[in-house]
Amino acid sequence: MSSRTSLQKLRVLLVIGAALSAQAQQRAGEVAASTTHAGIERSKSKLDAATGTQVDWNDVLSTDKGGRARIVLDDQSILTLGSSSRLDVIKHDSVSQQTELELKFGRIRCQVSKITGAQGHFQLRTPQAVTGVIGTDFGADASVPGETRFVCIAGTVRIYTPDMSSYVDCGPGSAVTVRDKQKLSPATVAEPQQVERWRHITEPGDPAFADTLNPPPQTAPAAPKPVEWHGLTITGNGRLRTEDWNNFDDGSGKGQYGFVESIFRLGIGQTKKRFQWQIELAQPTLLGLPKTAVLSAPQGQLGLGGTYFAANDSSRSAASVFPSKAFVRWTGFGGKPANQLTIGRFEFIDGTETKPANATLAFVKQERIAHRLIGNFAFSDVGRSEDGASFAWNRGRANLTLVAARPTRGVFQVDGLGELDVAWEYGALTVATGKGKSSGDLRIFGLGYQDARAIAKTDNRAAAAKNGADRFTGIDIGTIGMHYLHQLDAGSRGTFDLLLWGAGQLGQWGLQQHRAGALALEAGWQPRGVAWKPWIRAGYNYASGDGNPADARHNTFFQVLPTPRIYARFPFFNLENTNDAATMFYLRPTAKLTVRTDMHSLWLSSRRDLWYGGGGAFQPRSFGYQGRASGGLRGLANLWDASADYRVSPHWGVGLYYGHAWGKGVMHAIYPKHPNGDFGYVELLYRF
Repeated sequence: MSSRTSLQKLRVLLVIGAALSAQAQQRAGEVAASTTHAGIERSKSKLDAATGTQVDWNDVLSTDKGGRARIVLDDQSILTLGSSSRLDVIKHDSVSQQTELELKFGRIRCQVSKITGAQGHFQLRTPQAVTGVIGTDFGADASVPGETRFVCIAGTVRIYTPDMSSYVDCGPGSAVTVRDKQKLSPATVAEPQQVERWRHITEPGDPAFADTLNPPPQTAPAAPKPVEWHGLTITGNGRLRTEDWNNFDDGSGKGQYGFVESIFRLGIGQTKKRFQWQIELAQPTLLGLPKTAVLSAPQGQLGLGGTYFAANDSSRSAASVFPSKAFVRWTGFGGKPANQLTIGRFEFIDGTETKPANATLAFVKQERIAHRLIGNFAFSDVGRSEDGASFAWNRGRANLTLVAARPTRGVFQVDGLGELDVAWEYGALTVATGKGKSSGDLRIFGLGYQDARAIAKTDNRAAAAKNGADRFTGIDIGTIGMHYLHQLDAGSRGTFDLLLWGAGQLGQWGLQQHRAGALALEAGWQPRGVAWKPWIRAGYNYASGDGNPADARHNTFFQVLPTPRIYARFPFFNLENTNDAATMFYLRPTAKLTVRTDMHSLWLSSRRDLWYGGGGAFQPRSFGYQGRASGGLRGLANLWDASADYRVSPHWGVGLYYGHAWGKGVMHAIYPKHPNGDFGYVELLYRF
């Protein structure tokens, strides 16, 4: 009996051991694709996560920096694990459709097969939240300590607190951020580029995959956590800047001065599932403006100090408070949160209707396309807002944006409350082209502009021609244009990019017929594997000028309502009657620091036209552009400048700039005793 009993016990132990072993090694799926630096921890052993490797229950998948892996579960759900991530595969039963995963840290995209069983579930746990889904496509980012960010691409994700006591639903095209020890906030509309970036991580090796996981230094820094109070979101930002000028002048030294400017903005708003609103107050201040930096024509205002002084009733100090934003926004038209209608006071910048998923395209679009014709003039102490309506419709890779608005006062005048007797209408179709290593961004746009103010226009005609009936005949101009951006990832040779922008204009300029045009062509190269991540760019900008002040035609390209300082960092010129051949050189030593230096050769398109400056209408009593006679010459200046922008923290930043201009023929004719100029500033930035 003893030997038989022992034998039976041995059999029972073997059966139990086999069952436990089978349970421990129960298959969950397999690795479908991976890069290097991806592995699997199983019991006490470590395996490479090579393509075809089986993934079992209780396996731990991990990636180092640069490592990525794609896993296909047995129910055909797809998991894509990002760089520097760790995932516990606790359970996956394809028969009962029960899946339990835990993302310890890092990023993952989950494309979940539809669950049909009554007991089925797909659960992903992170340090801050637990998701429950039936069949959906979403991304989870737990790479920042203390928070997890979710983006829903398709379907609906139900996001719970860790104790499962409360939840919020995140629908397609929406985003939710969950933070330690904070209540769940409602889902917000995800920017189209956020959704597009997550789409790229389905296959390791897609160049856009890295853009999703580790945005490069040239992208905008992440915004600090918003302040939540009783269901409201409170935001704020401020800038304190001191400017120093040694402007072109008559040799008297009146162009040498310094002053201080600041602007603080405080906003409050609320976001619901299909509705948002926001109110923002702006408080600009100017201190120590120069009282002698405005001379008679043709020398005029000597730098921005003279412009601020003249625009604020010849006051050396000025301040104001006014609403810079006050809008309501409805979202979700056609079932897509990115489809939006905005009504009220808001800011608008042409060229920013969409943000490409590719980081190179996104940076070039923001820095070298945006603001050319319509901008918020944020470099000035006051800025510009628009009163009107904006509509955005997205379908596939295309975006249609329609806007009709009237610009507010402001820019150089501290009182930005009122409107101007100016109106504009804008429509643009933007389409993303290509994908992966070769992708692009195409926009076709139209812009209408009407200025009914009864003031003399800035152009090359004689004063008598501008002050008669022409003064009471408005401006009505239509602009049709396009831009195309392209980037090519050439592997070890680096990344190349190309920019093409062009616009043509026709309409009425007072009593004159208006016909004008402008174009821009730029190219860039980012070599790979080079310290400090250099980016070399070269380009040419052309804007037509008027060759005959006495005829019935006006041929000077009109820049409408731009932010000229984007393209003229030493802001003594703009994109009217201008030729600008430039080189730009960027260095990005760290993720927080960007250094840039430019060289420009500037000359006028027509020697019979003016040298123009300014950025469009900003108050009822002045045109908004200044012009100085060229003296029959074309050479304007050579310009060298340099800047450094350092992000100290998510809240604080510092900016430095210095530029020097060597005046050429036009400058020597107007400022024979002091044709060269210098401009610099130091600024402190804060936001919450």
